[in-house]
Amino acid sequence: MASEIKANKLSPATGTDVTLGDSSDTFTAPSGVTIAIASGATITNSGTATGFGDANTPYFHATTTADSAWGAASYTTVVLNSVVAESNTGSFDTSTYRFTVPAGEGGTYFTGGEFYVPSAVGAYYILCKQNASGTELNYSANLTNGTQNIQPAWIIVLAAGDYLEWSLYGGSGTTNGGTTVWGWKLW
Repeated sequence: MASEIKANKLSPATGTDVTLGDSSDTFTAPSGVTIAIASGATITNSGTATGFGDANTPYFHATTTADSAWGAASYTTVVLNSVVAESNTGSFDTSTYRFTVPAGEGGTYFTGGEFYVPSAVGAYYILCKQNASGTELNYSANLTNGTQNIQPAWIIVLAAGDYLEWSLYGGSGTTNGGTTVWGWKLW
């Protein structure tokens, strides 16, 4: 039997607490309902909160098990042939060295990596590229202190089906002794 209570305010009869329902009951706010929480109010959660976001998924972390070449006056794709972790199996392809946004997962992503830059490279560019002709996110510098580990990061808006790939460009060609890239959806 369904019933409805209409009131403008619900207050405790005694003390300072109001209990809604019993264990395992579910309360549903239908679509279009706004729950306003006043500034200064506190929400305490000692249970499980669900439906408040995507827990930063999808995510990926890939690395290389072999050296990648720094292109001498040209861009060379980073060989990222090992997946360390991913939330959507197959979203990082170790044969094309790309992360592809899964269906329904378009949004704003945070991505970056760690790139070993040998001193022989000199001036360099690290490129994170969206699709073949999409947005290019560059990081560039001149080595002044010898060999370095560089850790650039970028924020980019991606649609489902978009992919990211990474390339290296150096003043002279040599090998990159280790690279790892990662990323996750922010919102």
